[in-house]
Amino acid sequence: MAFLLPSRKDLANNFKHLLQVKAPLEGASDHGYSEALYLQDPEDNGIEIYADKDQSEWDINESGAIAGIVEAMAAEEVLALADPGDYQGMPEGTIMGHIHLHVHDIEETMNFYYDVMGLGVKFLMGKSALFMATGDYHHHLGANVWLKDIDPQADYTSQGLRESIWQGSQEDLDWVEDQLQARAIDYAKDGSSLIFHDPAQTQIRLVLA
Repeated sequence: MAFLLPSRKDLANNFKHLLQVKAPLEGASDHGYSEALYLQDPEDNGIEIYADKDQSEWDINESGAIAGIVEAMAAEEVLALADPGDYQGMPEGTIMGHIHLHVHDIEETMNFYYDVMGLGVKFLMGKSALFMATGDYHHHLGANVWLKDIDPQADYTSQGLRESIWQGSQEDLDWVEDQLQARAIDYAKDGSSLIFHDPAQTQIRLVLA
């Protein structure tokens, strides 16, 4: 789960807090389009806390693909922006910026989220990782095969992400439903919402925005 903060100063405040409480940080990275902190929750789910850079700094090519980098974050520079005093918690305006999935097969995942969900491919790291998004964002969905003990037969009741909820217009919902029907993918309807599963058996709920 990746929490997007409104500003770099907010990232600095969270970074300072995590250091003060001796949180087990696993990384602090500069991705070119964002700066991010990484840690794990008590159930070993990955957490990213990040702030985007101005879009003028993103490496966007003519096709719309957005290349990322993995370099050490300028930690001292970021910490220098932190407010004095006690931590005030996650700021107003924090959102779930994107999610990362551990999957069994990158090509299968890409085909599903491109052909059925309609996401654009923003960056592909061979057969090991994938970054996809709607519009011109760097990614709303990341997927990788770096966790080697994934059970390809696991169902949505097993430990891990139970469900992801996506919003769309009625036109979006109608389009996705057409793709589900064309590929004979089982789905259910709950009012205007569509409920179905991705290739890793994570439940997806697509709701009207």
